[in-house]
Amino acid sequence: MPQLKKLSVKTVYGKIKLPDGVDTIDIMRIIGVANATKTVTTTFGDSTGLKGQFKATIPGNDDDYRASTVWLPDVIIDEISLALAVSEGEMPSVQFAYDITAVRRDDLPIGYEYICTPLLKEANNPFESLEKKILTLAAPIKPTEKKKPKEKSE
Repeated sequence: MPQLKKLSVKTVYGKIKLPDGVDTIDIMRIIGVANATKTVTTTFGDSTGLKGQFKATIPGNDDDYRASTVWLPDVIIDEISLALAVSEGEMPSVQFAYDITAVRRDDLPIGYEYICTPLLKEANNPFESLEKKILTLAAPIKPTEKKKPKEKSE
C-alpha cells in the first residue's frame, strides 16, 4: 500500500484514454475522511482539494494508494466542502466513498466526463430531511372543474 503525497485520478490511474469502441472505464474507488479543504492557484485557475485520510483503489487491482491530500472531480469536492462548512465541532470531518467512472463525451474537448457514484448515504443530509417532510404533506390540491354558468332561458 504505497503512501503518496496526494491522490488524484492522474496519480492513481494515469492519463484517461478511451479506446475506440469503449464508452466507459471504471477509474477508481476513493474512500476517506475529510477534515479540511485546501485551495491552490494553478495555471488553470484555483483548484480545491481535501485534507484528511484517503485511500484509492483501481477496480480489478489489489493495490491501494493512501495519502493525506486528495484532488477529485469538482462534483465530489463541492459536496464535501459544503458538508465541512456546515459541520459542527472542533475538528469537522466528513466520511465519503465514491466510484469514479470516465464516460465518453465526444462533445467535450477532453472527450469524456467523470461520473461519480456515492457509495455511502449521508448521515445528516438536510436536503433529504426536507424531501421527507414534503412527502408527508397532503397531495397538492387539484383545481376543481369550473361549473358552466346556466344558460338564460328566453
